[in-house]
Amino acid sequence: MPNDRGSELEEAEDRSRKDQHYLSSEVTSLYLSVSNEKILSEPIEHVCFTEDLFGEEKQKHWCSLKLRLEPTKKITRFKGVTVSIDNSEDDSAPAIKPSWLKVINEGCQLALYNGPVLGFPVCNLTITLRSLSTSGNRVNLALLSAAASRCVKEALERSAVSLIEPIMSVEVTLVSNEQGQISSDAVLQELSQRRANIQKIEQDNYGHLFIIHASIPLSETPGISSSIRSVSSGMSSMHMKFADYQCVAEEEQQNILEKQQHEGL
Repeated sequence: MPNDRGSELEEAEDRSRKDQHYLSSEVTSLYLSVSNEKILSEPIEHVCFTEDLFGEEKQKHWCSLKLRLEPTKKITRFKGVTVSIDNSEDDSAPAIKPSWLKVINEGCQLALYNGPVLGFPVCNLTITLRSLSTSGNRVNLALLSAAASRCVKEALERSAVSLIEPIMSVEVTLVSNEQGQISSDAVLQELSQRRANIQKIEQDNYGHLFIIHASIPLSETPGISSSIRSVSSGMSSMHMKFADYQCVAEEEQQNILEKQQHEGL
């Protein structure tokens, strides 16, 4: 086997590690996503009222806000609350101070980061502030943040959420050995055990090259280069790159949740 095959595999393996590190740090490997098909045919609107006592005089502060949560078609991170006050409900609504909007954003971000299922983050939705009433212009900022966080949390708990995960595109090239044999069955089995979806198989006219195109969940890729190399007796090379996100099947979703609970994550 030529040395460049080994170096090619090492480069692919290195790219795999870098991709996984990037994706894991950027999207925490697994996300919760509002599902356009299963969850919302219309946006979610939820109202939350919060009150508490502050200061030495135990002065009561309160606030009531309504948030509208809408799914988006593309996988995106939450970028901030949009203000669109519904004046038909309350024409005396206070002007939204920048400091208020800042803590409302922080409260929403906290609720989205700690999602309703095992704390997985929630993505691909927008949040709009539709109404806000307060006990006064000096309402406690921590109260506003807590109200926003609680409102998002309660809205998500009333809705269905589904797990999505990053998917990698994989191309495995197998080369025949000195006896003209290609260990394609062993490689296909290894990929299938990792929940890979085999998309296309190509073979040259002479039977010396066998190329497998597949997609595989990022969570199933640790050690894949070494495994493919082992089952193919070193007669293979592999390229892998990020492809897309997709919803996890319900049965597999349950397996993932049980695994996370078992590991205490």
